[in-house]
Amino acid sequence: MTQPLPTRPLVMIVDDDADSLDINAALLNATGFDTCQTSTAMHAIEMAVTRRPAAILTDVSMPFVDGWTILRTLQEHPITARTPIVLMTGYGDDATRQRAAAAGCHAFLTKPCPPDLMLETLKAAVAVDAERRQTVQDV
Repeated sequence: MTQPLPTRPLVMIVDDDADSLDINAALLNATGFDTCQTSTAMHAIEMAVTRRPAAILTDVSMPFVDGWTILRTLQEHPITARTPIVLMTGYGDDATRQRAAAAGCHAFLTKPCPPDLMLETLKAAVAVDAERRQTVQDV
């Protein structure tokens, strides 16, 4: 099992499936992360701007506004433009992976995702965010 983080970075989880939200939040909270979660993309965009998470884990396929729109909208917002976003979906085909890479997401995970892979991916995303925040403080 992955070792807990020395601090508790905030990870925002976005998924329209309540069970996925609960399971992912429980896993992350038990392994050194704090979490905030939402089931709607519009709330996710608002929450990302106000809470400023160290990383965002979002489902791709959601009703009304999908994970691609969350990614694009947050990349265009000055507060969240550099927040690492990890896309997670049940569609693990090459075309979806290529689209994710071209869209500029930090990482792409396929559901069901092994817990260790999710944790390592989010730790890497948090490290990118910590480095970015340190660089901003040093300027």
